[in-house]
Amino acid sequence: MLAPVPELGQLVDVRKRRYVVADVTARVVPACLIEAPALVAHARLLVIGGTSHRLHEELITAGGLIRGDRFARMNRGELEAALTGAGFGEPGEAFERWAAGRWEQHRPSLEAASEQEERLRQEGIQLRLPSPEFSQPEEEQFRRNRDNLKTRLAAIPGEMAAEERAIRARFRDPVPRVFPVAVTYLVPANMVEGKVSW
Repeated sequence: MLAPVPELGQLVDVRKRRYVVADVTARVVPACLIEAPALVAHARLLVIGGTSHRLHEELITAGGLIRGDRFARMNRGELEAALTGAGFGEPGEAFERWAAGRWEQHRPSLEAASEQEERLRQEGIQLRLPSPEFSQPEEEQFRRNRDNLKTRLAAIPGEMAAEERAIRARFRDPVPRVFPVAVTYLVPANMVEGKVSW
């Protein structure tokens, strides 16, 4: 759950864990990229293996357009285009008041979009993580290597078993962690130029 009105450095609850929102901002986007203000959540997705080693890390985004009272989810391409097109201009205090007054209304939809994106990214990552089980060719190569290293293994009998356990433990039970990073409102330029009264 995101905070009622997120502010820089404010604690937020996500799945009963507390995190700090690192940034809340609003930027102006060319009207050719979005036709209404957009609300975007940014988060850090971290997958940790069985030995608490980081297996994967990335920043993810999810969001949607605010059309009247509705939140319409944007796909990854639309989000990327809007975020890439966002300039450094800010829409002003009137928009900030408008956004703050609607935060609670749109927060559940933003959370749902963010959680769906998290699940999709986690599923994709799980498919790409290597399995600790050996395939048939890998098993045969292992046997050849073992035969070639018998002399050495006599001196260090536990090394190979310990290494195999460490590899299996590292990739066993991966646990994804998501840390909210920021929330961004994107506002079409034509709505900032006095054509819309907030």
